[in-house]
Amino acid sequence: MTGMEYSAVIDDRTTPVCEELDGKIFLMGSPELDRLTPPNHFNCRSVLVPVVVGDSYDEDDVATSESLGKALDLAGRGFV
Repeated sequence: MTGMEYSAVIDDRTTPVCEELDGKIFLMGSPELDRLTPPNHFNCRSVLVPVVVGDSYDEDDVATSESLGKALDLAGRGFV
């Protein structure tokens, strides 16, 4: 397995943290994967979807500390 993709339900109830994380790829072993594994808030409807060897994805979608700044801040507030 290469990593996990954050998949959020996008509708009028989607929270800013899940909207920010939707589509991000977390490489296995990434500290951000442990920190941002759903649920990230009360009534969270997001899941992680496996990304396996052979799957194609855009390198811009790979989560880094820099690209997750806002999401880390929002998730750091805990269950709100």
